[in-house]
Amino acid sequence: MGKRVRAYVETEVDVDLTDFEEDDIVEYLEGQGYTVMEGKNNSTFDNLADLDKKIWELYLLYTSENGAGYAMEIALGKFFAEYYNKVSV
Repeated sequence: MGKRVRAYVETEVDVDLTDFEEDDIVEYLEGQGYTVMEGKNNSTFDNLADLDKKIWELYLLYTSENGAGYAMEIALGKFFAEYYNKVSV
């Protein structure tokens, strides 16, 4: 009977993401359940659920009697300032 030998080999691979097509990376990430948004996200919203909640609040204000005129303008100004991480004057 022959002698068996086991060997353990460790290797390290460096991957440069620029070697891949952007569409392939997006397809892979979305296949893993992630949502890919184009561009940099400089807003203070941590995730899409927070953004969606804020948009829903704006919609509710818009459809209410309180949303008429100045209240909606103020709410939108605050939203845009927060979303774009800008200070409005």
